[in-house]
This record gives sequence, structure tokens and C-alpha cells, in this order.
Amino acid sequence: MQVKRFGGSALGALILCAALLIGLSIAWSSRFFAPPEWHRPSQGMNLGEAQILLKTLLGDEAPHPVGSEANKAIRDRIVTFLTEAGYTPEIQSRFQCSQMARPGRARACAQLDNVFAVLKGREPGNAILATAHYDSVGAGPGAADDGHGVAVMLMLAKALKAQAPPRNDIVFLLSDAEEVGLLGATAFAVHHPLMASVRVVVNAEARGASGPSFMFETGAGNAKLIGLYAAALSRPVSDSLAYEVYRLLPNNTDYSVYKARGINGLNFAFTGAGARYHSSADTLALLDPRSFQHQGDNVFEAVAALKDADLSALNTSQNAAYFDVFGYAVLHWPDSWNAPITGLCLLALGMLIVRRRSHHPALSAVSGVLVFLAVPAMLFGVGWLLSFPLGIWPGAHPIDHAMPWPGRIALLLSAVLVPALLVSAFGFMRRVVTADAGLLSLVVWFCIGGLALAVSVWLPGAAHPFLLPVVVFAVVSLVRQVLLGATGGRDYVAPLAGLIVAALIWISYFNALEVIFGFAESGPRLAAMTVLALALFAFLSVITQAVARMSWVGPSLLLVGVGGAAALGALAAPYSPEHPRGLNLFYLQNAGGEDAAWGLSGMGSVDVGFARGHGFGPHPGVPLPGGLWTSINWTKGAGGPRLPAPAFEVVSTERSGDMVTVRARITAARAGQMLGLSIPNGSAIEEVSVNGEAAFVRGGEAIPANGTTLRLHGLGGAPGELVITRKAEGNARLKLFELSALPDTDEARAMAAARPVDAAPYQTGDAALVGLDVDLAGTP
Repeated sequence: MQVKRFGGSALGALILCAALLIGLSIAWSSRFFAPPEWHRPSQGMNLGEAQILLKTLLGDEAPHPVGSEANKAIRDRIVTFLTEAGYTPEIQSRFQCSQMARPGRARACAQLDNVFAVLKGREPGNAILATAHYDSVGAGPGAADDGHGVAVMLMLAKALKAQAPPRNDIVFLLSDAEEVGLLGATAFAVHHPLMASVRVVVNAEARGASGPSFMFETGAGNAKLIGLYAAALSRPVSDSLAYEVYRLLPNNTDYSVYKARGINGLNFAFTGAGARYHSSADTLALLDPRSFQHQGDNVFEAVAALKDADLSALNTSQNAAYFDVFGYAVLHWPDSWNAPITGLCLLALGMLIVRRRSHHPALSAVSGVLVFLAVPAMLFGVGWLLSFPLGIWPGAHPIDHAMPWPGRIALLLSAVLVPALLVSAFGFMRRVVTADAGLLSLVVWFCIGGLALAVSVWLPGAAHPFLLPVVVFAVVSLVRQVLLGATGGRDYVAPLAGLIVAALIWISYFNALEVIFGFAESGPRLAAMTVLALALFAFLSVITQAVARMSWVGPSLLLVGVGGAAALGALAAPYSPEHPRGLNLFYLQNAGGEDAAWGLSGMGSVDVGFARGHGFGPHPGVPLPGGLWTSINWTKGAGGPRLPAPAFEVVSTERSGDMVTVRARITAARAGQMLGLSIPNGSAIEEVSVNGEAAFVRGGEAIPANGTTLRLHGLGGAPGELVITRKAEGNARLKLFELSALPDTDEARAMAAARPVDAAPYQTGDAALVGLDVDLAGTP
């Protein structure tokens, strides 16, 4: 690349570039790592005491799904701690079904125990709900998800009890059955009278085991709450873009239950090392203490600010746009300002385009629009190509990687390569050689502004990463061209200023996108860097003298760098003992059948060496009942005695016209973690209730093609009382199944012990699945 001398301004450009590099390093660290110890607030959580408490709560670190003996032991330890801290804890015990299922879909239900205690305030009537859930998935001990959150809330309760009474009541809720459908939160929100006074929720969660504590979700009308949050937290990490994106995703936490009822809140989580999430690797040893500390400090500071606030005036009709500046401060403003600000920037840029005296203005303008359209397409295409070497490993976790840096470097270099290629290509197009680089840059930035305006209208809280670079570019351009009279010639200062802001913002988002897009989805992840790539093109087109002097040396070197990094990424194993791939062992048996089988299920492909070494063969696929997250693709015959099947007992039937009501009782044979009832597509069943709770309502909707499964958790050996309403004619077949522990045999223990060290049980964990076919057609 040949660049003319900039004279005395070169020093200024170098200083700006150095500032950019420093800022980028801070941006990277603020998104990947929780703050170090010396950044702690003075009134934060005592990490040492919290770690001891968490170790006490988890005991032997056995999985503790709802209803298990380990779950009850943790419940009792929570009660003991609150009692010793001076509270009078209560337990809300009830059978609860989800209220979030659509018609035609069966629901999850559980027998659960919520633990709560109240710190009375000076002015009763308004309350803060400080909450975390104490159940885990069946696979692991849940040290991060959500044992750490329970410890944070208990430490907070103890600390506040020793202080002067707050203005507002504080309800500490340690909910049960979150992992099976947010059922503890639902039970509390729907049935407990304390909810009537709750005005704001603070929730502590985790979707990994490391990284900064990120306030990723809040509610509608959050402008005042965000202002309070921004003023209160010493090391905030948050962004309204995450709030807008999370609203579009199917993910939920306990806060989703309260948010649906119009209650505002602050939802905190850390998301690094996602492979440990919902796996046996979610242990005390692999929980990053910096993340634990940061989460505790954030919750402590948030509740400290809320406890004496006027909660009745907290909700407004206005949402905030907000983002943190490298974890040190939060900038926030009404998101309704975004569209007008964008409009003003577009007017300013339009004026600058009109004022620009240029040869071939139409050619420059058309070229700018073409670049705007070409860059995201090229980024997506390059990312799609890179997804093959970077996402080639079978069984890799979708959002985690043990050695991610080669892949990250390949993608980041690609975001530079695409605009560099375009600049070089324009240099070889004779008709474009005489185009005005300054005008081309203005048109590109005008198009970015148009994109910012569209986002401002569609998702106002997500507009600022598009808007802020445009604002900086427009302001600097106006100052130089209007106030300083620099109406022509080479203006690299404004493009450089816009590029710096775009880089600081979008490099940070590049990191955050790992929570959504793994390397197998590199196409959309790289396409998300469109604003950065466009800003870089605009800058390169100016400094290379109307794009005429850009050689192919730079792009060639970048291409070599991308290829080398991609090759290293393809060779780097994505899993390790600290970042394991999921691998579950299942025992499969249907009552009345002669055969039983062992099955393997992985997050993606299973370990072929392990499978074949233990006598498994590939299978077309054994679909498991809905709610078990997986299907089985490797099986082998199972010897030994058969397991007992769950029981289905018809208590009574009653026919009224063309409808039949069947009352039945189901009971687990082995007190497993789940009883399930699978309803096939085309079933004549219209409604099912369990223990008086609606568990399936067709509502005129079709059942999915693969059926729908009613999941019952926490019953242990207690029966579930069913009321089934079906049409008198039609398919009345059901599948009752129990998910319980593997049979205690030498074969099961040997296979579990031989599991590869870089693999771990996940979600339900290793389990026996014993089914029973039921046909209600024989009932009148």
C-alpha cells in the first residue's frame, strides 16, 4: 500500500492509532474477564466467606435436581443459614405447572419447595425481590448455575441484617425447579401474597463459569432504573443491545416470569466457559472466583441502591439506551432520542455530500452504495467458508472452545481483509480511479447512518453501536469542513475518528457474540462486523489517494494470516477437561419388550473411538421424548436384569357425548428425576391435568409432528393424579416413561468410568429411560 506523506499530521494519526490499540485491549479484557481484586468496591461481597458458604451448601457436589434427596439437603442448609442470620425463613411447597406453554404443547410440572425470608423495611408496601435458584440439572452440581447465586443472596441477606433497616422490604427468594421450566418462580409469582408488593427484581444467574458479571436483561420502562444502576455500580458491564437481542431469543430465566407480569428488574449473569454450563464440569474447582466476586459485588451494590429508593416511582414509559465504557461507567439516555439524532446526522452528511466539489460525483455515490451492499455479503461469505475449518470438530460445544484464539484471529483478520480487498479492487478499475475518495467515504458513512436509522426504529435500544460512530464521523466532518473551511482535498481525520469509535464498540461485540454464535456459525458472526469493515474501507479509501494506490501486498499478507490462523484453528481441539464435550450414557428399556439397549448421546457427534471400543454401533437415531434435549445415534444390546417400569392405573372413566374423561394414577418405580407422558401427533387427547394443575391443553392447535411430552419432576415415589379428557374416537395411545439413575451394574460403571477425560455428562446426565405403552382406547 502506497500512502502519501501527511506532513505534520502524521504524529496525530499515530497518537490516535496508539489510543485505539490501548482502548481495544481494555475493551477485550472488559468482555472476557471479570475485574481483578484491586478493582473491587469497598462495600462488596466477602469472597472468602462466600466460597466457604457455597462449599457448605453443595456438600459432596452431587447433582441436585428438584425433588432429589440432594436438593432437599441444600434446601435445609439454606433454611439453617437464614435462621442463624436472624431471619424466620419459610418454605412454599406446592405442585406447579408451567404457564408458558403454547396450545398443543405439553407443559413441565414439579413438586417444589421455594425458600424465602423477608427483611422488613421502614416503609412497608414496596419490596425488592432478590432471587437465585438452588436446583441444578441432573448432570452436575451447579456450582455456577446457580449455586454461586444462592451464596450471593445469602451473603447479602446476612450483611443487610446487620445494617440499619432499609426503607423498602427485601424478599430473599431461593427458588426451586428453575431448570425444569422456571416453576419455582411461577409458583411464587402466581400464588404467594408477597408478590403484590414486589416492585423490582434482582436476579443472579449463570450460563457458564467465568467472565464478567453482565447485566444482560431488564424490563420495559427502564429509564429510571438504568439511571440508578449506572450511578450505583463500581464496575458495571451492561448494554441495551443485549436487552433487545435477548427479547428476541427463546432463552428464559426466573426473571422472565416476573418480567411478563410487568415488574422491572436487573438480571445478572456471567457466560464464559459455556461448556461447563449444565454439565458435570460445573464444579467448585472450575468456577472462576473473579466471576463469583464480580457477581456478588454487582448484586450487593444494586440492592444497596434500591433498598432506600422510591420504588413506586421507578417504572416509567421510557426505555433507556445504555452501554458500559470498558466496565468503568455506564452511558445512558432515552432510546427515543436515537432516531432523531440519526436523522440529524443524515441531514448533516447529506449536506456535506452536496457541498463536496467532485469529479464524477454520481460514480462515487454509486460506488459507495455498492460497497455498503457488498461488505456484509462478503463478510458472511468469508465467515461461512471459515466455519468449515474452524467448526470442523465433531461434538464441539456450540458456544465454547478450549483453544479459541486461532479462530478469533482468523475472523478478525477477515474483517480487515474484506475492506482491504475492496479498496485494492477499486484501484484496478480504471473508471473508478478518478472517483473522489472523500465523497466515496461520505456516501459509505451516509449508508451506515441509514442502517442506524432503521435499527433506531425497529430496536431502539440496539441502535447506539451503529449510531455512535456515525455521530463522531459527522461531527468531526462538520467541524473540519464547515467551521474550518476544509471543503475539499484529503480528509482522513473524520474517517479515522469514526473508525476508532467503530472499532472500540464492535471489537467488544465480537467477543460478546461468542455467547450466541460458535465457530460453526462464523458467517453471521463475521457479518455482524459490517459497520467496522465499512468504517475501515472508508478510512483506507481516503488515505490511499482516491483508492488508486492500494497495492495487493496488504490484502495478500492478510490472506496468509487468515489462512494460517484458520489452519491452526482447525488443528486446535475444541474440548478439554475444563471445556468438555457432552456425552451421556443411556439405558433404554420398554416394559413388555424382550430387549433392552445401551445408547450414547452427545452434544453433536459422539466419540467414535469410545463408542466402538465399547461395542456400540451406529443407529439411524432413537428420538427421545421431548424435554430430554437429545437423540441417540449409537446403541448396543444390554444384558442383565430388567428395571421395573412406572405404573399407570386407571381409576375411573366417564363418557359424556363424544368425550371421555379418564382419571388415572401414575407412579415412578425408581423415584427418578422425571416421569413423562408422551402424546403423539394425531392423538384424540384434548386436555390433561396433573394434581389439579393444567398440564396439556390442545386449544384447537395441532400437536407437533414428533409429539409433545408432559414432564413431571420432583414426585419421587409419590403418585401423580391425572385427569385425561379425550375424544371417544381416535388415537388414544400414550407413552409413560421414567428417567432415573443408571442400573447399578458392572457394565454401567465400567462405561461411565471409561468416558474420555475431555467429555462429561450434560443436561439430564447419564440415565435409565424405561417406558410403558398405554392405550386408553379400551376405556369406554
